[in-house]
Amino acid sequence: MYRIPCPKGTMKYTIKPGDTLYKIAIKYNITVPMLLFFNPFVNPYNLMIGSVICVPKQEVKCPNGKFHTVKEGDTLFTIANMHNISYNALKKANPSIDFDNLQVGMQICTPPYKPSKPCPNNRTYIIKSGETISSIAEKFVVSATDMLKLNPEMAPGEFVEGRLICLPAEAPV
Repeated sequence: MYRIPCPKGTMKYTIKPGDTLYKIAIKYNITVPMLLFFNPFVNPYNLMIGSVICVPKQEVKCPNGKFHTVKEGDTLFTIANMHNISYNALKKANPSIDFDNLQVGMQICTPPYKPSKPCPNNRTYIIKSGETISSIAEKFVVSATDMLKLNPEMAPGEFVEGRLICLPAEAPV
């Protein structure tokens, strides 16, 4: 069987029945060419069960976000809906992920929600438990209508705990 010492920055992976380099690459969020680079003597068309290959360790970064482990039945929609984030935000946080080919066990960065348009005056607020659009408007001495105008992509029912919203400029004192 094919056994070699794996270089630093990689880990050993034992080929299992049904494995292909493509499936292994998807599982570890890497590309097939990366696998071939670290395993130049492996025949990609005839993987031997029980042989060991080297898989590069990808340091997955997710600043201020959370990791989501793909489960059976997960889709782009279910993940975006569960974490209340857009496709663009998911794609930007996970540039190497093919969201049309999610595999169980993949780790996906789910960044914190950000409004799709920048906030005027760069004033934002994260909604706390029990707050509503009305209570937030009252807290910042603006109308609920003004809150909707500042957050044009949101319906009133979307002003929920944990959501980041735009706030009006501070009133002069």
